[in-house]
Amino acid sequence: MIEGGTVNALQRARVASQLTGIVKELLYTKEPMPRARLAKTALDLIKQMGSAGVSNEQVQVLREIAEGRKDDLALDVLWSLIYQAASDLQENELLSGDAETLTQDAITHWAELEEKTDV
Repeated sequence: MIEGGTVNALQRARVASQLTGIVKELLYTKEPMPRARLAKTALDLIKQMGSAGVSNEQVQVLREIAEGRKDDLALDVLWSLIYQAASDLQENELLSGDAETLTQDAITHWAELEEKTDV
């Protein structure tokens, strides 16, 4: 099984390679329309690289909360971490599949901790 960080690094390397090719094309293309198309593609790739980093970091936070590795933090801090991670993923349109499941698991774990403190 490939860990999330490895997948993220491979994805970023692929995108960086594509971006390098586009920058080279931009240097040698003189016509306005192809240059505009290449520039838009470059911006899309840069956004993709950024969202891959967000995904990996936020998924890691959610995983640590769901697994109880952050139980030493106050409940309000845990909730803030969950909320921020889920918001970042949603903003980058990445809150689906495993990320969505991890978010639900983190919220469930938080609720269980809250129940324990209420008793």
